[in-house]
Amino acid sequence: MPRLEVVKGVAGQRIYFYPQEGRPTATPTVELKDEGGSTIRAAASTYVTQDTTTTTVGTASLVGATSLILSAVTGVTVRSSYLVTNAIGQQEWIRVRSCNASTKAVEVDEPLEYAHDTAATLVATGFYYTLQTSDVANLEELWRARATYTVGGLTYTQEVPFDVVLTQLRNPLTVEFIKYRRPDIMTLEFSQSRGSDFADFRSAAWDEVLRAIRGHDTGWRPALVRTPEDLEGWALAEFDVLAQSGGISILRGWDAERAVLHLESIRDERRGAALASLKFLDLDEDDSADEDEEQPARMDFIR
Repeated sequence: MPRLEVVKGVAGQRIYFYPQEGRPTATPTVELKDEGGSTIRAAASTYVTQDTTTTTVGTASLVGATSLILSAVTGVTVRSSYLVTNAIGQQEWIRVRSCNASTKAVEVDEPLEYAHDTAATLVATGFYYTLQTSDVANLEELWRARATYTVGGLTYTQEVPFDVVLTQLRNPLTVEFIKYRRPDIMTLEFSQSRGSDFADFRSAAWDEVLRAIRGHDTGWRPALVRTPEDLEGWALAEFDVLAQSGGISILRGWDAERAVLHLESIRDERRGAALASLKFLDLDEDDSADEDEEQPARMDFIR
């Protein structure tokens, strides 16, 4: 899962939590803590909102099915995860790949592990905390939100750390970008990714970019690359590698193994070029490290 980014000074942003134990039986409490663990905002259920999506299975499904027919799909969203429980208490998590409001059919990422009859329930377990003006005014790096909730009589905690930025870095791998740069695979998109517009590959490729920047020896957070093109080219190369490895033909007519190796070499070249631009902050944009730019600038807020 990508690390959460919070923009300093902007109220109304949400910090999401996804309990794996089930839906909390009461509104969870959330507190904010600083890098050292000191409490910045005391734990409270104020400003905490739960996802109350609940429905039932409308048509019995068998083990191994890749879709579920629900009695209603209100609140069910694509790429969200839900807990399904059948009549004898067997539970499994499903992630929705597509949702048809007319047929009330949801396609799932993985085949079902259990059979679910019309007594089975599907519920959302997530909740979010809405950051207030007093929260975002003094945000610092390495702060985290800590939620406490109860499921089945047991109390759990979950922490979400976040990066604080001045401007959020957006994933350039939009559907429109991929359609323009990779029109051949988009013509066969539905048969290859079943209507999801390669969302998983696009997200995973961008996660790889952010992970590599965070792990770079400059110690910087993402975005201090000289041009947007650095990130676009690198992200697209990561997408190509993941797609080709996942059975989507980026290089048509190539042997699968040789195609992956070739795309990986392109990816490594573009990644190296982008990371090299992190060696200095080109303040005057002259593509050279002047005397006052020779050392990477250390900033409280990177973007």
